[in-house]
Amino acid sequence: MRMSALRAPERRELYGAGAALVVVVALGLALLPLRDDVDPGTIALVLLAVPLTASLGGRRVALLGAAAGALAFNYLFTRPYGTLRIATDEDVAALVVYAGVGVALAVAIDRLRAARDLASFRAAGATLLRDVTEDLLRSEHAATALARAVARLHEHLRLDGLALHVDLPSGACDASAGSAARALAALADAEAAGAVRRIQVATSDRVYGVLAIDAGAGLGPEGARVVEAFVGVAALAAAREGYEQERVARRAVEQSDRLRAALLQSVTHDLRTPLTAIRAGASALAAGEADPRRRELLDDLDREAARLARLVDDMLDLSRIESGQLRPRLEPLPVDDLVAEAVDAVRFALAGRDLHVDVPEDVPPVAGDETMLRQVLVNLLENAAAHAPSG
Repeated sequence: MRMSALRAPERRELYGAGAALVVVVALGLALLPLRDDVDPGTIALVLLAVPLTASLGGRRVALLGAAAGALAFNYLFTRPYGTLRIATDEDVAALVVYAGVGVALAVAIDRLRAARDLASFRAAGATLLRDVTEDLLRSEHAATALARAVARLHEHLRLDGLALHVDLPSGACDASAGSAARALAALADAEAAGAVRRIQVATSDRVYGVLAIDAGAGLGPEGARVVEAFVGVAALAAAREGYEQERVARRAVEQSDRLRAALLQSVTHDLRTPLTAIRAGASALAAGEADPRRRELLDDLDREAARLARLVDDMLDLSRIESGQLRPRLEPLPVDDLVAEAVDAVRFALAGRDLHVDVPEDVPPVAGDETMLRQVLVNLLENAAAHAPSG
């Protein structure tokens, strides 16, 4: 089997076993000439280097290293030499102590290394998630940032393959890393997932896509937590892009509304000035005109100019309502006066029609805006005059 074909844990075990073998042979050769002059306890202490070295390959290799050291100690350094028998109780005690200490060292070192590896993995995962989050927040193109994030997640978790599909407002994002054939197949067909794990990229109210993970030997609880956090970040990035597009669209609509309101106000303001002049001129000419036909034409001109002025005022009021600038001013108003003023304003539109007004004297004042209420009554009367059938 080629070394490159082995997984990282297998390579580590092989390195640890090889290093322990070299150490036991070297120590055996170095201590062999001294076995009659050095206390067995001292030799046992030196041979603890074997399980310590073997611990590089993990707990299993460390335990094997402790057993190998104990066998070497028994065979080479306890009498009778060259056998597995032990002649004295002192040597038996030394061997038992060596074996116990060797196993304890193997277990303790393995736990310490596992804790160190876990802390390092968690720190790397936290750094990955922080960098991915910052990249997604700063990037103008979420799809590009998600593709970079997929590559980093694959590298950090050492996955066989990884594939991501997310529907962004700007378009679909598809990214993969590693040997992603099985992951891509799982994206296209959930039933074909098999050993590939599928995880939805979703917020509480919407599903944006799917992440497919081909973890090979397994993801593990820590890896699963990193993936879960990554999926949450990817979903928030997709939602953020949608909110950003909505914000830009809303700002464009608001800007368009402001421009339209400004244009409407400008046009209506410019129209009111010539209409005022037309009405004033028509009234002055009608007052001094003796010819009934000409005076009637001037009255029609004044009436139509007044109607056009009211339309301009309506347009101006509409723009104020849409911009939120129109604020009714409430005050007590006599109903009979409001009705009389409205009827007077539409007297030309009501020409030739019978109008009966009946306002009881005990009607109390109404709270409202005088200009707006008068305009409501005028509009009602004009509509009735224009559309009510004869009689």
